[in-house]
Amino acid sequence: MTEKLKDRWLLRETIDRVFEDAHTQADYIIGLYKCVYPEWDEIETIDGHPKINGKANRYIFEKSMEFDRKLNKMRSFPDLPLMLGGGWMNSGFSVDDTLEDWLVEPAPFTRIKED
Repeated sequence: MTEKLKDRWLLRETIDRVFEDAHTQADYIIGLYKCVYPEWDEIETIDGHPKINGKANRYIFEKSMEFDRKLNKMRSFPDLPLMLGGGWMNSGFSVDDTLEDWLVEPAPFTRIKED
C-alpha cells in the first residue's frame, strides 16, 4: 500500500551535517533521503522523488559539487573523475518552486511487506 508523509523541513544545518558525515556520493544522497524518510530502512520503493524548491536544491547541488571535487582528488583513477554534482542530478530531489524555502514534499512510498 502506498503511503504519503507530511511535508517536512530540511534545514541548512541538517544538510551540512549530512555532507560532513558522508564518505561517498551514496552517503550524502541516502543521508538526505533519510532526513525526509525517517523510516528509510522500512521502505521498499519510492514513487518519484521528494520535491524541494530551487533555493534549497541549489544549496544541496553546490554542496554536492564541493564534495565531489574533494572526492575526485582522492580517487585512484584521476583520469576518470566523477561529474561534479552528478549523483545529485541523477538521484536527488525534484524542484518545485511553489514550496517554501527548505520545505520538502516527500514522494509517496511503499513499505517492505512483512511475511
